[in-house]
Amino acid sequence: MKLQNHGTLALISFLCSAALFTGCAHKKAYMRALEYEKSGRHVEAARKDLEALDKKPDYEEAFAHLQQVAPLAYQELLTRAETFEVKAQWLEAVDSYGELEALLQQFTRYRIVLQTIDVSGREAQAREKGAAYHYETAERHFSAGEYEPAIFQYQKVTALAGEHRDTKNKLGQTYTRLGDRDLQAQSFQAAVNNYAQALNYAAETAALQQQIAEANYRWAVQLEANKNFREAMAKFEVVMAVMPDYKDAARRAKQAYEKALQRVAILPFRNRTQQGGQYGYLLTEEVLGECIRANLQFAVFINRANLEQIFEEYKLSQSGVVDERKAVEIGKLEGLHSFVTGAITQISVETTQPRFVEKTHDKVYTVKDSAGKSIEKTEKIYYREYTTTRTAQISASFQIVDVETGRYLSGETFAESSEDKANWVRYQGSIYDLPKDKQKLLDAAGDPKAAEIMINDLVRRVANKMSEKILRFYQ
Repeated sequence: MKLQNHGTLALISFLCSAALFTGCAHKKAYMRALEYEKSGRHVEAARKDLEALDKKPDYEEAFAHLQQVAPLAYQELLTRAETFEVKAQWLEAVDSYGELEALLQQFTRYRIVLQTIDVSGREAQAREKGAAYHYETAERHFSAGEYEPAIFQYQKVTALAGEHRDTKNKLGQTYTRLGDRDLQAQSFQAAVNNYAQALNYAAETAALQQQIAEANYRWAVQLEANKNFREAMAKFEVVMAVMPDYKDAARRAKQAYEKALQRVAILPFRNRTQQGGQYGYLLTEEVLGECIRANLQFAVFINRANLEQIFEEYKLSQSGVVDERKAVEIGKLEGLHSFVTGAITQISVETTQPRFVEKTHDKVYTVKDSAGKSIEKTEKIYYREYTTTRTAQISASFQIVDVETGRYLSGETFAESSEDKANWVRYQGSIYDLPKDKQKLLDAAGDPKAAEIMINDLVRRVANKMSEKILRFYQ
């Protein structure tokens, strides 16, 4: 019963709050209407009265006030629209007539009918006059070669009257003229954009498609002349997308791709440390493999077999000790653009001496007394827990060398380290005497991960980061 009463009280409270809010809202709107009227803003005053009546339809004060300000609001909007007409601001005039028509319909909802002009007729008349005015203005700009203002005026015509005379066709012509002017000025992006805009209005698109193809073709030729071969190839491909057989775009796209393509050799990495020579070979193989698998669009990495063939042809050592001057010379002869060289500069492995900690554990067991009764006993046992740590570190670097100039184009040094810990227990008694979490350590190996395995892992980590940098350079 108490719960039911509590729910009823909550509902009553909510309804009272809602009523209070509604009451405040309609009064607030009415008070704003009075303020607007006082400052001579009759349209806004009428709208606030309408808002108050929407919230409370039987609000007599708001209704009486609306009857008072409605004629003034009508006259205010009508004067505004007529003033726009005098100033030849036809879009604004049409908007004002539309606003007036909507306000009069709202008045009608509350049985307020005014003696008015034919608002919809005046709006239509304003649209017609405005369309004619802006069309003639646009024509003057077009004849004078002022294409941007002509477009602005033609667009006003379409906003007012839609398909007025040949406005759509004129917009297409104007955008085409703009495109032609931009193309002549070698503003290729602007030319393409304007031709694309013209397509929205042209009845026949074939000529415009050809102009778009021509603009992109000239753009590609300019990029090619500036040795921007990748961008040139992309533009020639755009040309073919617009018109597949346009001029010699297909041949030049292929030509630009061949010029953009980089032939790269990754020379064997040197191992300048006292550790095994296989690590330099492993780093080379890992980096080369990552680069080849990336299958970059604009870079071809010489594979191991081809590189060995080059070494053999020029009687070079395959150990990685290749003089960079010699590499540049051979690179030019073999049509290479650049090569990657590098070295492992540090490999170190440190293993700590085993350390142990004496630990104790209470061994609990059961025995029988003389009467055969089970008695629980506790015996303290002692065991040793050993640990040793092995740490491996590696440093390696790479450089990208331009074959034509012999200059370093990029390079970076990488350092990686890892640690492995061995943990084991020594105890002379039964394995079951030990705590459960220590029993598995009794037979554990007393040595961390092998140094060779750790170094191999580090080499692969360095190779992964190194290849990422190299690939990013050639992308």
